[in-house]
Amino acid sequence: DQTDALQDAGVNAVMINGTMSAQQVYAALDAVESGRAKMLYVAPERMESGRFMNMLQRLNVPLVVVDEAHCVSQWGHDFRPSYLQISRLIAQLPKRPTVAAFTATATQRVREDIEFQLQLADPVRVTTGFDRPNLRFAVENRLPSKRVDYIVDYVRNHPGLPGIVYCATRKRVEEIAKQLRQRGISAAGYHAGMSDEDRER
Repeated sequence: DQTDALQDAGVNAVMINGTMSAQQVYAALDAVESGRAKMLYVAPERMESGRFMNMLQRLNVPLVVVDEAHCVSQWGHDFRPSYLQISRLIAQLPKRPTVAAFTATATQRVREDIEFQLQLADPVRVTTGFDRPNLRFAVENRLPSKRVDYIVDYVRNHPGLPGIVYCATRKRVEEIAKQLRQRGISAAGYHAGMSDEDRER
């Protein structure tokens, strides 16, 4: 979405993700190496690719932005070891770029760990409030046997509004989506175990 928005605004941005073919990945890398693309969006897992790392070492990379930076911290709610590769990437570049890190969910301890992990020296810190008037959070305690009924009632009482139902397992995602469809609710499951084609659709 971010890449599309930049392209719509006239910024030549490209991305590399796991749903792309090898040919699409090579085209994106070529756009970066040739200078046609000014911004590249990648998941940190991409830094495990030797070809990718070699390409970056040949470029003048002025800025590295880490989104969802709480994933860098072992104290963050969504720690992902691959995010630790970002520091390795930065260290291997011929000249250290400016590094920016963004997150909406970092405690003081997590912020300090992000600064340590990314080796940020005297960073500018901007902390804003977390109130989002367009979002509403509520906790409803329901018996497992009544949860689908609650979701169906909620959807029917809020027509036209989108929603996300998080489940603990892939199997539960499939079960809930199927039960909602059986009750006339337009629902689709989405999880990492799906084929690239199914996830894209």
